[in-house]
Amino acid sequence: MHSVGKDSYDHSEVSPTDLDAQMAQAIFSAVPDGLIIVDEDGLIVLANPQAYVMFAWPEGQLVGSRIEDLIPPRFRAGHYQDRANYHAAPRVRPMGLGMELRAIRHDETEFPVEISLSPVTEGGKSYVVASIRDITERVEQQMRLAATREALQLTEDRERIARELHDTVIQRLFATSMGLEAALTKAVSPETRARLERSVDDLDTTIHEIRTAIFGLQGGVLASGVRSEVIKLVKDAAASLGFEPHLSFIGPVDTLVSTELGDQLLPTLREALSNVVRHANATALEVSLTATKTTVTLVVTDNGVGVAGTSLSSASPLSGFGVKNMTHRAESLGGFASLTNVDTGGLRLVWEVPVSS
Repeated sequence: MHSVGKDSYDHSEVSPTDLDAQMAQAIFSAVPDGLIIVDEDGLIVLANPQAYVMFAWPEGQLVGSRIEDLIPPRFRAGHYQDRANYHAAPRVRPMGLGMELRAIRHDETEFPVEISLSPVTEGGKSYVVASIRDITERVEQQMRLAATREALQLTEDRERIARELHDTVIQRLFATSMGLEAALTKAVSPETRARLERSVDDLDTTIHEIRTAIFGLQGGVLASGVRSEVIKLVKDAAASLGFEPHLSFIGPVDTLVSTELGDQLLPTLREALSNVVRHANATALEVSLTATKTTVTLVVTDNGVGVAGTSLSSASPLSGFGVKNMTHRAESLGGFASLTNVDTGGLRLVWEVPVSS
């Protein structure tokens, strides 16, 4: 195959026939796809430069080779018959409609291709022009797109399951826990109280485990951070309260509340909300979580009936409101908890712990 320079197109020096031949040769060399011309016996009689690049064959060695040398061995037997069938009824058509065509390079690596066939006749002999396109990049893009779609579908399914778990299962468990805690206040038998307490604890553990599962289903993105967990707890309580509590965050809560601190803060808030549901007869509730560089403070204030006494001693009327656990959790982190009556009615819990270094 010879290169064609611009001077070759001077009509004063080149006959029309020569010009046509040189133009055809230039186009044959310039086509971005691999072009291979094959005779009736399957021998390659001509190949353009792009074919050599695509199949990584040494220059000049494709000519005289068999077309089957460019086909993976497992497909060669069938290709002999396909080639015979084509020569029996030659026509312009794509090859392997509906099939994934594979080719093989000189180093025996495979790659996907798209092939179109065109019959030509020259000097009384029949040939086939095979136009070959390497579609590796397209196939990889399709695979990435398919993987993305599959991942999106999986994410949507996981999100749906997570919503169902939160909006249905956890709400019911939370309501059941509230009912058991209400029954606990009326239980007389120590054995009955102990069983009810264990049941409430088991439900709290189950709710926590389901929340962990929801977190995993959501990939740790949509439900990450203590802020989201606080929002969920307050939302759970709203169904039992019959109204929507007011919730506020101050400061970089998700940044400053460590996992260790969150493990104590969330059960404290759950206990506080449970107390309001069971005892306060409130019509309004405010929950605030404040994080500074030195402290994290949780404040829960209701407008309910309140109680007589304001201390957290074991003899106080407040001691039965689960505040022992709240106090223990705060003190284990070097902080404190206080539960006091509000002048306008109701109770205020202040739970404050230092931010660990």
